[in-house]
Amino acid sequence: MQEIIPIVVAFDNNYCIPAGVSLYSMLVHAKRERERVKLFYQIHCLVEDLSLENIAKLEETIAPFSAFSSIEFLDITDKELEPRHNYYKLDPLIAGEIKKLYLKLNAFSQKRFSKMIMCRFFFASLFPQYDKMIMFDVDTLFVGDISESFFIPLGTHYFGAVREKDLIAMDRNSAKDLYELRQMHAKSIGIADAFPNLEETQILFDNYFNAGFLALNLKSWRKENLENQLIEFFLLKNEKLLFNDQDALCFVCRGRILELPYSYNAHPSFLDTPSFPSIKEACMLHFWGDKPWKLLSVIGAKKWHEALIQTPFKDAYFNAPFLDHLFESLQNKDKETQEIHAFNKALSFSDKRYSFEFLLPRLSSKLLVGFSLFKIKRKAKRLVKKMLKVFFKI
Repeated sequence: MQEIIPIVVAFDNNYCIPAGVSLYSMLVHAKRERERVKLFYQIHCLVEDLSLENIAKLEETIAPFSAFSSIEFLDITDKELEPRHNYYKLDPLIAGEIKKLYLKLNAFSQKRFSKMIMCRFFFASLFPQYDKMIMFDVDTLFVGDISESFFIPLGTHYFGAVREKDLIAMDRNSAKDLYELRQMHAKSIGIADAFPNLEETQILFDNYFNAGFLALNLKSWRKENLENQLIEFFLLKNEKLLFNDQDALCFVCRGRILELPYSYNAHPSFLDTPSFPSIKEACMLHFWGDKPWKLLSVIGAKKWHEALIQTPFKDAYFNAPFLDHLFESLQNKDKETQEIHAFNKALSFSDKRYSFEFLLPRLSSKLLVGFSLFKIKRKAKRLVKKMLKVFFKI
């Protein structure tokens, strides 16, 4: 006998490396048994035109955990797909609806987000076989088990989520503060009459949760036709929404959201500070601001890279341009303190097995050869450019 815990994540090719790290870390910390019943994690990836290489790497990522997990892909693309045992094309009607809603977003949101964010409105239709499900963003890192969230009684709540606490962290904790911050943000990206107005702000403030981790009650979604309610609200507000799917979920589902402990969706910068729990209590770190793969000094970057080097994505990450940036920094005295200190902070783990000095010799020979060729080409280009300047006296 076993209990299936359905997991859903949504991402495209640009977020495959973070997705690999997120899923790997989730399974590393996942409990395999609860009250003598075995747990099985069925992972569903909502994707768009994922490359065969990325599919293979994601399959390889979870292979060590095949005894208690499996992965399948649902693609929203309108292209023809080659048949695969675990790769399916989304219902064309739902895929078309997702794209139609995405095109209603304001220009800023379309530039910042992929259409995968709109998938959240359709979970009940996409997965009719489940009454409950766990969803999380992939800009995350798991440092504890999250299986217990699946067994929290949701009653008539549409979902369980962690309350948004960025205002508390900024010592601004009122609807008026939220309204002022939203208006400033709207002005900065050129949106007039942005949601919410003053009246809506109080409702949103009282019911504002972070949609980066959701314990979903899909049975209630179907019973009360929540999908249509979300779509209607979105079409009404569309371009005025600043935080798109999250604003829609919080506003439409107000009063029907169960607050989960902060440990299930913790921003690493807030932990171990007043009003927030210790990092030892956290289950999931959510990098909803700066990303550890873009800024090495981000709190939690060390743990993120520690998980990364255990996945098949490490060579794609530690590529030639990345290594060149590192070695250029080593040679540049002005940048040495800021760049290398940040890198060491991220990768100089207390366990030397995870230090960069240990890692470099273990990167694939293909990567190191590629890096050498990359350096030779760069030097050749610089030499040619210098000669042309001298010859033409530029």
